[in-house]
Amino acid sequence: METSLSKIEMAKYLSIQLNNHFPDNNKVLPQHLVALVEIAYEKLRYCLSATIFDKYRKNGKVFFDHLYSDSFMLFLCYFANTAWHETKDRSLSSKIYYLNKAMNSFDCMYDTNLPEIFLIIHGNGTIMGKAEYGNYFVIYQGCTIGASQGHYPKIGNGVSIAANCSVIGKCNIGDRSTISLRTMLMRKDIPSDHTAFLDVESGKLQILKSPTCYAQQYFNVDLKNL
Repeated sequence: METSLSKIEMAKYLSIQLNNHFPDNNKVLPQHLVALVEIAYEKLRYCLSATIFDKYRKNGKVFFDHLYSDSFMLFLCYFANTAWHETKDRSLSSKIYYLNKAMNSFDCMYDTNLPEIFLIIHGNGTIMGKAEYGNYFVIYQGCTIGASQGHYPKIGNGVSIAANCSVIGKCNIGDRSTISLRTMLMRKDIPSDHTAFLDVESGKLQILKSPTCYAQQYFNVDLKNL
């Protein structure tokens, strides 16, 4: 993967950001971040290698640009997750999580079980709670994935959630399904290969068979085979 910043440059860049945002007595040193950046870069490379999105390609290779906000949001998710699993340092992990929230208004706790392959499109105002996520997942801005009565959703492979949607509680969202704009699901299951949408005229939830998988446009794997 080509990167706009090397792992050492990224470690320095992140230490400056973290120390400026959180000027407490627990100063974050660049040398403590290099190994974590390397792991997070590998996770990001694996994720982005599955997408055909032009923003993640340069000269035919996977490319990460730290100044492209969608990819930096994605990187910070993997980085916070890596920091927690590798170090169990709650202070550091919290700062990285908080940095993503402060910079991008994107809320995904460091101990969330992230999919290995997913994309954030715009992402501002989105909350990715501790659901069970399948791969080839796409989420847009203004979405909430959260719990109700102690239960989180279970989201299959190849699922896309469009802008300003909520998926709350014990929902089973089948493979290759789509949650359309401004749709609210509360403890509701969606079969595989279906689209859930809010009918504009009636205001009622509709669930219909999907002619195509919306997420397919972003990935170089045939999602029908999942």
